[in-house]
Amino acid sequence: MTMKCSIKTLLKTVQVPLLIFAFLIGFPPFQSPAQAQSESSGANILFILDASGSMRAKVENKEKIAIAKEVLTNLIKELPEGVKVGLEVYGHRSKGDCNDIQVMVPVGQGDKETLIKQIQSMQPKGETPIAKSLEIAREQLKEAEQETTVVLVSDGKESCKGDPCALIKTLREQGIKVTVHVVGFGVTSEEKQQLTCIAEAGGGKYFTAQNANQLKGALTEVKKEVIEKVEAKAEVKKEEKAKAPQMAILPKGGDSLEAAVPLPLGEYLADRIVPKNTQEYYAVTVKAGQTLILKFRTPATAHPYAGATIYNEDKNSVSSDVIIGDTGALKTIGWTTNSTKEAYTFYLGVGNIYNPNAKGTVYSISLEDNFDANTSSDVGDDFEKALQITPGKYKGFLAGDQGDDYKDFYLITLKANEKVSVKVTPPANVQYKVSIWDQDRVNVAEKTSANPGAIARVSWAAPSESEQEVHLLIEPNRVPKNSASLPYTMEVSVEP
Repeated sequence: MTMKCSIKTLLKTVQVPLLIFAFLIGFPPFQSPAQAQSESSGANILFILDASGSMRAKVENKEKIAIAKEVLTNLIKELPEGVKVGLEVYGHRSKGDCNDIQVMVPVGQGDKETLIKQIQSMQPKGETPIAKSLEIAREQLKEAEQETTVVLVSDGKESCKGDPCALIKTLREQGIKVTVHVVGFGVTSEEKQQLTCIAEAGGGKYFTAQNANQLKGALTEVKKEVIEKVEAKAEVKKEEKAKAPQMAILPKGGDSLEAAVPLPLGEYLADRIVPKNTQEYYAVTVKAGQTLILKFRTPATAHPYAGATIYNEDKNSVSSDVIIGDTGALKTIGWTTNSTKEAYTFYLGVGNIYNPNAKGTVYSISLEDNFDANTSSDVGDDFEKALQITPGKYKGFLAGDQGDDYKDFYLITLKANEKVSVKVTPPANVQYKVSIWDQDRVNVAEKTSANPGAIARVSWAAPSESEQEVHLLIEPNRVPKNSASLPYTMEVSVEP
């Protein structure tokens, strides 16, 4: 396998700073905040510089540290935009100290000039704590979401009783995506054995560099792979953008609720300003048990205002919110229907009372199927509409303060002397009340969650008479603010 191929193999995995120069591929370095937001795909490079005392040894009449500084400095200067770089160093502050490890520049938090200045300041003094260096880098690697490649360039093996091979295996077993390439710079056969083990444990390749040209060649291969990776990601992103469907333009809405324009579900871009204290109106069909969700986000302009309102069939406002001067802010409003009808026409109003509604605001309209008990609708909210069930486990939904679905009635048939038990588990922030009603619709048993999230259990035994139909009622006792739909599970059992 060629050096280039092996580095490609390394670039396929992720995260773990190894000694000397660790290249982490996955983020974009040397970017302004604006660039970082617009281009999330790139490369992460972490240099871990070996500044142990042995780096003072000479190769071709020149100290190893001087060669490393020169090669690394030139490499950094040639790196393209879209690559984030960091620097970790060990052995540079004191002799005989296995804790002498320092993250000089976190990945992506320094420019090229700062990084080079830190590299040039290093003076070899101490030990070679390879395993400890990797341990310190662990948290930074765990935070990296994109693919990362680490390249270690070391002139010796572990000198602080650590086991870097085992540590790297552990990191990979923990799910940290990391590929490690190692360059042994002027090492002995014994030192090469451990460094090779590190590369193999990290799923990477070991390279030998006995002089400045070989070190430059190895790191140049890495740089080439980094550039190719950045360019490949940019090309893929460009192709994906070209293939992606363009966001629909929000059509002109009606000037009143009566003139509301039917609007399909989807995401829409407002290409115009809606005047202050004015709304454009749209109509959406919602089935019983569904939650209508309207999200809107302001554009990246100065002090944008945006607002939205949901109106029910009676044309009354039921949910509304506004963004006041916040760039890129997101608001969500919603409403959950009940079982009064099979389907409803709800209305959406776009605009706000404070300022013109910003051009470039994005509106997203969607529906969530919050149906009850494995049906395709909402369970009835009175005795006549109760859903007939048998013992078992059921999932249901009730509305919070943004909805009409406040009661779910179930019906179960009991024989004489049979006992029905009901267990209802609410969400963590909700209290539910569970009640049992006999055939005369008399409340014979009731239980309310002791606190939000607490399970409510209630039981009742039928009298020694003939078979009778019993109603079970689930209803909220206390719900959180700005909540549209709240799930619950209900377990029903019957005993003789």
